[in-house]
Amino acid sequence: MNGMAALAAGLVIWTVPVIGAFTVFSLRNRDFFRRPDGSEVCRFEAANALTALRIFSVPPVLVLLNHQYMMAGAILWLTAELTDVADGAVARRFSQQTDFGLRLDPVGDLSLIHISEPTRLRR
Repeated sequence: MNGMAALAAGLVIWTVPVIGAFTVFSLRNRDFFRRPDGSEVCRFEAANALTALRIFSVPPVLVLLNHQYMMAGAILWLTAELTDVADGAVARRFSQQTDFGLRLDPVGDLSLIHISEPTRLRR
């Protein structure tokens, strides 16, 4: 298998399960999509969509870094980190704070921080 085919296979193998698990989780846990006052919100308001995007970007960043596409991995990682700043600002500005965002935002943050460690240690 050549380099690009291996990269594509890695992206599919690692990204599809994350998106599937996230979808099942979000469909089964409607309470996470409520505001702190208990009122229900649209599931994918902008702040929640940015948090989901950051979580979905973890496998592609990991695959890119492990296949030695350092620049592409670094750009995607930086873009994902910028969504962290954006989702917090959007949530506060437009009152889109939800239990989902409060609980899964740290998961996205820690995932992105820790995926760079194995790649750094391999050098």
